[in-house]
Amino acid sequence: MAIHVTAFNTTTPIDAPTSGDVWVINPNVLVTATFTGINGGGVNGNKTFLIYGGLIAEGPSGHGIVIGDFANNVASGGFNNVHIMAGGSIYADLKGIFSVSGNLNFINEGTVNAANEGVYAANGENTIVNNGTVSASTIGLLALGFNNTIVNGGSIYSGSAGIQSLSGFSTITSTGTISSGTQGISVAGASNVISNSGVLTAIAEGILATGTANTIINDGTIRSRVDGISSGAFSRAENYGSITATNYGSEMTG
Repeated sequence: MAIHVTAFNTTTPIDAPTSGDVWVINPNVLVTATFTGINGGGVNGNKTFLIYGGLIAEGPSGHGIVIGDFANNVASGGFNNVHIMAGGSIYADLKGIFSVSGNLNFINEGTVNAANEGVYAANGENTIVNNGTVSASTIGLLALGFNNTIVNGGSIYSGSAGIQSLSGFSTITSTGTISSGTQGISVAGASNVISNSGVLTAIAEGILATGTANTIINDGTIRSRVDGISSGAFSRAENYGSITATNYGSEMTG
């Protein structure tokens, strides 16, 4: 295992091809790149990225960190770790984190600001934890595939859904704040577990679960201009907190 440290400001993108290695951006160091900031794409997974400083990715391919096997979109490039420390930041003209091979372990204690998704994690088995701030023009935190775990203890500001998980069997927990342009939390598929004990403000549904047999628990605050909670057939929704909605506080369809 090698540790690659960026200790000085640079405009050179970081290339990260080697499995098992660690890449570090030191505190108070700024990496400003045209196109992708850190390129960790390829079949080699098991990489670790520690962001203490700042990463700016500009231009038509301006993703903050790219990881995974994009050629085959399979798990061969998975099992990667990204940790944005307190004081660390990613600013991206496209996605903040772009991971396609599954088993991403992501922790944010700093700032992610992206023109597309703040975090995009495909192929399932992803763990996404936000204890900092995520601002995104589209979806704040997006996980595709089965068995994802998403935790928000910080703040999410998004143009569309604050948190979205697709395919089912995932767990989403928010104890922080979400302010979204569409749904606060949106899931598809079956057997998801969603809990909110924070503050969720949404233009559309506060929590939308379109599949079946989902469990939704709210003991926080939901403010919605549509339905507070909308769920599919055979689902269970429990409210022990506060829901303010233009239509229904809780609605089951199907």
